[in-house]
Amino acid sequence: MPVDVDATPPQFGDSQWTEVSSRILGLVVSGDLPPGSWIRENDLAGRLGVSRTPIREAFRELVGVGVVEVVPRRGTRVRSYDAEEIEQIYRSRAVIEPYVMSESVGRLTEDDFATLSELTEQMKSLGSDPRTRHHSASVIN
Repeated sequence: MPVDVDATPPQFGDSQWTEVSSRILGLVVSGDLPPGSWIRENDLAGRLGVSRTPIREAFRELVGVGVVEVVPRRGTRVRSYDAEEIEQIYRSRAVIEPYVMSESVGRLTEDDFATLSELTEQMKSLGSDPRTRHHSASVIN
């Protein structure tokens, strides 16, 4: 199967990511839904002011990227990763990311560099905020 080098992964706000998925991901990143916590569709739907249908769709999207997991006959919970899984993820990234960067850097536009600069500033801001520092320290430092 050929690789589409121009394909981009889903981003927040893209049509591939629903608003509800982004909002749930925000709750996970902020710690409002901590790792291992069970998520009840009805409770979350009420909290977000939506029906259960977009919650279910969001769960499918978030399962696909490893944020939540569905446990048969139990429900959905925020995915927890043990130290070995995290180490494997970072080892994989250490191999893949330099290649991806070397392939993409020549294709970046001035707008792309401006966006990267804005994202860097947002990460710095998160790192200086005591409410989010523990979630972003490994990204910034």
